[in-house]
Amino acid sequence: MILNPHGRKVKPEELIVDLAKDAVGLIAGTESITEEIIMKLPPLKVISRCGVGVDNVALDAAKRLEIKVFNTSDAPTVVVAKLTVGLILNLLIIVSRMDREIRNEHRQKRMGNLLCRKKIGIVEFGRIGRRVAELLIPFGCEIVYADPFV
Repeated sequence: MILNPHGRKVKPEELIVDLAKDAVGLIAGTESITEEIIMKLPPLKVISRCGVGVDNVALDAAKRLEIKVFNTSDAPTVVVAKLTVGLILNLLIIVSRMDREIRNEHRQKRMGNLLCRKKIGIVEFGRIGRRVAELLIPFGCEIVYADPFV
């Protein structure tokens, strides 16, 4: 296993020449795995994309060379749901606004709001929407949702 030593998005030439030239498996982030890259990595048998999509992988080339391509479709679910709940709390308690005022020494006495017993509407009730609902239920929220597929 070779990790990205650069701390940034890997350039195609770094991937081919330095990092993955002998790899049979590739765990890709946001790097574009083009047909050119795939052709120059002959031992490659599998590409796994961290995240939902595989639009940054040349799927036709991978299929032609019998390289399996996977993604981690559920990976961002918990993170996005937690961020959503955090943003809801931020809006209700006006954390960002009060922080800005305190830092600028213009603090005004403000009253936030409570999340408990609020009615929360969720648009689309897939993996992320359901997880947001699960995180909000302990606050005593009433959950309503709109999703044509549920």
